[in-house]
Amino acid sequence: LFRSGLLALEGGLTSILVSLVHTDEKNSMLDYSSNMTPIMDSVKARLHQLMQVDEDMKEEDMLDVAPTGTASLMASLRAVKNPFAACKLVHELVWSIKNRLDARIAKRGSSAYECNLFHGESLILMAARWDKLAKDFKMKNGLFDISKIPDIYDCVQYDLLHNRHAVVPEWQELHDIISKLADVIVPQEYGMTRDEKVEISQAICSGLLRKMRADFNHNVAQVENEHRLNPSYYDGADSPYRHVRSRLYFTSESHVHSMLNILRHGGLFPDRSDAVWDKALLELGAVPELNYMTRFVFRLYEDTSRPIDSDSRYLVKIQFSAGAQRWDKIQAKRSTEKAFRKSSGGSRRQRHKLRVFLETPTLAQQSGLDAELKEGEEEDEEGEEEEDGIGRGGGRGGDRKSG
Repeated sequence: LFRSGLLALEGGLTSILVSLVHTDEKNSMLDYSSNMTPIMDSVKARLHQLMQVDEDMKEEDMLDVAPTGTASLMASLRAVKNPFAACKLVHELVWSIKNRLDARIAKRGSSAYECNLFHGESLILMAARWDKLAKDFKMKNGLFDISKIPDIYDCVQYDLLHNRHAVVPEWQELHDIISKLADVIVPQEYGMTRDEKVEISQAICSGLLRKMRADFNHNVAQVENEHRLNPSYYDGADSPYRHVRSRLYFTSESHVHSMLNILRHGGLFPDRSDAVWDKALLELGAVPELNYMTRFVFRLYEDTSRPIDSDSRYLVKIQFSAGAQRWDKIQAKRSTEKAFRKSSGGSRRQRHKLRVFLETPTLAQQSGLDAELKEGEEEDEEGEEEEDGIGRGGGRGGDRKSG
């Protein structure tokens, strides 16, 4: 189903496409060495201990949690200030949300079982989600289970995105604090020091990296006498005779974090400074979260005018997107657009220019742009009709966030 949906096909894959799609049947690229389990458990235990401190963190305390001093981690830790107090606030807000939902269920009676929330969920099931989070987050010893922070963050973001009509007041406040905690906890579970990040990442994604290297080498060694599309069908293409081969790899969140750590800390340029690479590392360090549709693109170019044994014959470009934008970024842009429309009453063309300016993707926010532009166009059409005295309503939906 996934393959057919990706390729926009109905029915089974045709024979030529079957030969192009391969599955890692043995999970050799997704499994990683069990030898890493003790190291990862040790990292998580140390992180758990550091995040139970009930006092405002000083700069040296923050560097204990984030020894690499990454900009996004330090910014999130400064926003958190007191990790134990932040976790306590999260716990209180989760219980408050759960109690509000219980009160709504009691008020609605049997109608609470109606599946009128996103993906057919009922108010009863929503309350059960929050009830479990409220009970699991605080342990019997009075400390907080920080491994539940990503679950709470996913839950509140999911409801803010898809169940806004059922929103409770605490959701926004909870999102603001839990997002900062998650920005610290999630990446640090894959290693806190530079050496830990590299060691854990090598164990997790070495199989995937070997596969990618083999595919690159295979493409370089291939003879050019192969099947190609008829160049006459390349309408307006700059290089109709260029030979392009593509490989798509779909993997897990742990592999994406590990790939990022390998690129940042693996020492690709150990002996010299590269201004472009140094700037890219700074931008990567500013990325707080790897969200849905996070992706890397590795592009290999060949300059056939160079000698076959020359290092300059091949060029690799690496592109990165941190995926869909998070709730607070989307809300900020919508607020700016609404303020612009109210203050200027600009034409649809003017509003479109503003939207493109606001939504020009950076390294940290590339995905989700098409969906936002489409949604903005719907808002424009609605706004124009309202200016002409015609109103139109309608809800918006979306796909559930997947890890």
